[in-house]
Amino acid sequence: MNIVSSDPVSEYAEEKLGELAQGIRERISGESVEILGPATAPLSKLKGLYRWHLLLKDRSQAADNGLQRIIRAALDEMPSSAKTGLILDVDPLSML
Repeated sequence: MNIVSSDPVSEYAEEKLGELAQGIRERISGESVEILGPATAPLSKLKGLYRWHLLLKDRSQAADNGLQRIIRAALDEMPSSAKTGLILDVDPLSML
């Protein structure tokens, strides 16, 4: 899963993803999920917005959507204002 945060202020975009990543790390059990980032996106500024991304790799073969439940719970704890500008791509074809 690739999560992209965009904001006119680069620090805010990074901060949103950092908060989300921390919430996900607190809920992960075992080592089946690898978290990469937050890092600047390959296209770091697009249409006047700074972009950061967070890549999550689920190594388990379970079909129970556990990672999606973890992310949903982490998002539910974030304030609504911090969720603006977040894009979740469940099965990314491109990292751009």
